[in-house]
Amino acid sequence: MNNNTTKKKKICILSTVSFTIRDYLAQTINDLSSHYDICVLTNCEGDTLKDVLIGSVELIHFPFKREISLISDATSLLRLLIFFRKRRFHVAFSIMPKSNLLAMLAAYVTSTPIRLNVFTAQTWVTRSGISAKILKQLDKLIATLASHSFVDSTSQRDFLLKKGIIEKKKTSVLANGSLGGVDLNKFRRNEKVRTCMRKKSNLTDDDIVILYMSRLTKTKGAWVVADVFPAIAGISKHAHLIVVGPEEEQGARRYIKESCSACKSQLHIHNRTNTPEDFFSMADILWVPSLNEGFGLVVINAAASGIPSIGSNIYGLQDSISNEETGLLHKVADKNDIVRTFNRILHNQTLRLVLGNNALERTRQNFSKELFTKALIKEINHYCNMLRKDI
Repeated sequence: MNNNTTKKKKICILSTVSFTIRDYLAQTINDLSSHYDICVLTNCEGDTLKDVLIGSVELIHFPFKREISLISDATSLLRLLIFFRKRRFHVAFSIMPKSNLLAMLAAYVTSTPIRLNVFTAQTWVTRSGISAKILKQLDKLIATLASHSFVDSTSQRDFLLKKGIIEKKKTSVLANGSLGGVDLNKFRRNEKVRTCMRKKSNLTDDDIVILYMSRLTKTKGAWVVADVFPAIAGISKHAHLIVVGPEEEQGARRYIKESCSACKSQLHIHNRTNTPEDFFSMADILWVPSLNEGFGLVVINAAASGIPSIGSNIYGLQDSISNEETGLLHKVADKNDIVRTFNRILHNQTLRLVLGNNALERTRQNFSKELFTKALIKEINHYCNMLRKDI
């Protein structure tokens, strides 16, 4: 038998930071490794990912920088060009803005046959002036260089089509959206964990836990949380805010603490966690006051634990939160509307339970990791089957 017919195709998966691999794509990558030779390039400094990626997956540390740096980015691009030229991958698959740009450029220049990327959220949406125009054109360049672009929500795809960033024939949404789907075995309500977690925070069953789980940045709504929670705390003495996430904008934690000084007994701040499912078991409501969101995977992770979400009425979250069915949407950064929304749900346990149960059922039907992985493997198989057997 000709070895070329049995040799696995080689795929390079690139992500700017390792937590995206850990939190969203690890199981999908492991499943893909049964069909393809997988190499993962990510900035995994301080996180080996050995506990989530199986042995056959090759992991290489690559010093991507999330912030814009012409010298660093040019150096990274040169390194990628050399790496791609040497390894001759059949597929380059990238996620996140920085790795999308560098990967699609390097893959195109080195004639990598299949170039796939995932659009998650657009950094230029919350910017203005020349920087917004440049970033917008870079997204357009990514879409042009890619063989095909996946978008992690239908509303985001509609937005990008309207703005002329992508072409309809070269883009699609995997399954029903999200970046990886939900591990329904991991994310599910655990009453023992709920009791234990609440005890650690000196909370009772009567307390209503509002969970904010995200990177602490203005775009993710950390400043909105700080400005609005004191008013929410005034609605009910039983309302407690749990903040979980890494500080990615200097001064975020300090600003939250100072803004909430009058209700500090109702505020609990934690760093990033590798066990987010424990906090979902503890919570009653997830709050996602983002200014920009591609989909909001945290929403369906919470939903898998029966937790309803309150979030900004923006593209992306309009897909992960079904308004008035699995959660409630409020006007973006509108304090009065946010307080009105919380006033509805804090004083209505029945509403919380109904929305939570609906969220759980919708997630089980539409957003499982198995459904997402099946869709991604189908797409990659489609493109790989188009390659000549001798490539």
